Amino acid sequence: MATDSLRNEAGVWIRESDTLASVSDSIGELKFNRTEAGIFQIIVSAHSKVVESASARCREGAAAFTETGLILRKVADIYDEEERTQADRLNNIW
Repeated sequence: MATDSLRNEAGVWIRESDTLASVSDSIGELKFNRTEAGIFQIIVSAHSKVVESASARCREGAAAFTETGLILRKVADIYDEEERTQADRLNNIW
């Protein structure tokens, strides 16, 4: 059934959302402080901004993936409900 495919696809989007959230956390761990930077002090601020930006984009992506998955599930539910409603109407004609 087509709606089963939509629900399966929704699950993929939601699982990948979890993956992006995990990537965001992993990226956050890439930050280092000035002591850790050693002779590369000059790049600490720029590096921190890149890490924060990449982590934030992954969090945004995770939220969008979750939203997409939830919308796909909702569409499948609406489609199934409409199909049931139309079937009931047709059955009541006779």
